[in-house]
Amino acid sequence: MNYGFVDIYRDIPVDAVLEANSARKGKGKIPLDRLTELLGFNIKGTATVEELSAMTGMHTGDTWAVSDSGTLSGVAVSAGDLVRWTGNHWKVVFHIDLSAYATKEELGEEASARESSDEEIARYLSEHMLDKDNPHEVTAGQVGAYTKAETDEAIAEALSGEIGGWLGNLTVAEVNALTTHRKGDSATMLDSGTVIPGNLAVSEGEDIMWVDSLGVWQAKASDHLHHDSTLTGSGSTADPLGVDTTVIATKAYVDNKGLEEDNGVLYFR
Repeated sequence: MNYGFVDIYRDIPVDAVLEANSARKGKGKIPLDRLTELLGFNIKGTATVEELSAMTGMHTGDTWAVSDSGTLSGVAVSAGDLVRWTGNHWKVVFHIDLSAYATKEELGEEASARESSDEEIARYLSEHMLDKDNPHEVTAGQVGAYTKAETDEAIAEALSGEIGGWLGNLTVAEVNALTTHRKGDSATMLDSGTVIPGNLAVSEGEDIMWVDSLGVWQAKASDHLHHDSTLTGSGSTADPLGVDTTVIATKAYVDNKGLEEDNGVLYFR
């Protein structure tokens, strides 16, 4: 049903027309609430056809938005119609297209779905935070660690005797008489001479180590890291010992460097 302006304004009081025309000429504006009052519209809210049909105590100008379809005062109405009480019956004044708006039921369903979704997300996050079984599948290599297999292999290798250790204070002759060498073997020399394999010239008190990858004896790597004999300091200074890192192999230095072979000798580079 179409409603023209004549249908809408047929019952508008004359003084409303005069005041609106006066405001137009003076380029003034009429507040919305005053305009609806002048036009004889008393906006009440939204109601169903059944609620409007059963309504009592209405006043002329009471205006409601219809929320469903049906028959009101003998006229077919649908959701979106605006009806006005004329004093003895309801009259449709115009229609609002509600097709682009969600219904109350649709809003309720959407709110319920979002609430359920939020609860599901919260439950998942809670379970994820409590999951200690490596949910992100981080590998040992990514964090610079040994795998369980690598750890087991290293332990088994050490227990099998393939990893050596300090052999004690030995003479050149005793070192040269060794027939079995293991990775990590080391010794402190009791005299001077040349140890083999490697033809390494040693002196009394010098530490040597077996380099399994080369199959030779070499001066122990630590012999190439010197110590500053003048370290002094005390108290709460940032560097109480006054460490000279140009001659001291700090942990950071060692971690950031590595053992390298240079002309038959191991060095930290």
